[in-house]
Amino acid sequence: MVSIGTLWGIRNLTSAAIVIALMAAVLMVGINPAPALADCVDSNTGPIGECAEAGAVPFSAGVVTGEQLSTFFAAAITPIPQPNLAYTTGTTLIDISGLTNFTLHPSITDGTQTVTFTTTLDKRQVPGGGWATWDSPPFTEGNTPHVLFSTAQTQDLTLSLPSKTVGFELEPNVFGIFSSTADFYSGGCAGTLEGSITQLVDGNAGARLFAAQTQAGPINCVKITVAPGSSGFAIAQVRYALDRTPPKASCEPGTNPAGKNDPNAPGKGGQGQNQDGFYQLFGSDDIAVASIVIRDSGSPFVSLPFASGDTVKVTQAPGATPGEKRPGPGVIVSHLTLKGDAILKVTDTSGNVTEVKCLVPPPPK
Repeated sequence: MVSIGTLWGIRNLTSAAIVIALMAAVLMVGINPAPALADCVDSNTGPIGECAEAGAVPFSAGVVTGEQLSTFFAAAITPIPQPNLAYTTGTTLIDISGLTNFTLHPSITDGTQTVTFTTTLDKRQVPGGGWATWDSPPFTEGNTPHVLFSTAQTQDLTLSLPSKTVGFELEPNVFGIFSSTADFYSGGCAGTLEGSITQLVDGNAGARLFAAQTQAGPINCVKITVAPGSSGFAIAQVRYALDRTPPKASCEPGTNPAGKNDPNAPGKGGQGQNQDGFYQLFGSDDIAVASIVIRDSGSPFVSLPFASGDTVKVTQAPGATPGEKRPGPGVIVSHLTLKGDAILKVTDTSGNVTEVKCLVPPPPK
């Protein structure tokens, strides 16, 4: 038979065990489990996630070897895949080396061109100035650039001066491979999409160049989008090239309305370039022509636009009212009556202008 004292002892031992178990449970509540490797992500700005506090080994996707995937929607742009000599000597670098590390900037400028950002970007430097890695030539200009860090996944770069070439290097923050896209616009960020460049870029020393030359409207906005999970990105080596080259313009003796013969043109002098006044108009440009018109040197009159290759008839009549009749007879697109000389004016998409005279003699008195 078990004595009362024995039962008391057993009950006390059981109570003690319960108390110990409860205390252990309370202590365990405040202890976090070791973070999973999937929650530990390394990046150019330092560890991200639980591993930043717990000290676990961070996850890295590794460096992509060989050529990385690139896709282009290049309807009106020519992509520039690497910063070769032609690219670096044909463009102007906006130097940010004088900016202090870990300072925020809404824009950058070289005194001529200003690039404004959607949100402020954080100035960093590779490798000891707050950004860990970059790639090396031939993929980038160098491996220790000054960079601008965006914490957002998207960023608009608005240029104060439309440019024929715009480019920059880009690297995601997180050490992993992320789809990155640059959309090149003319007419502002809500204007015309001239073309896009998409590349798979590694945040671990995998920076790539995003650069394009327009074949249509000049570029004054670039929209950057990096896939979610990258915790932002950095850009470096922002470059541009303004279109300073004027278009070409010429007016050549044209055919008569039947389009079958080229009337004789006696050349320059008192009789003018072309006594008959039939001219074929030509305009071209390295990028694109915006408009081709004829203006009157003796009045404010300006014609409607022409296409390159159009044939016109020009009549100089100092006492007449300037104007034009469209269509003219036969192959003649327009018959223009002017007080003064006919000035062919060709304007390109960057606003550069070339003018040439298309001379005809006034009718005899």
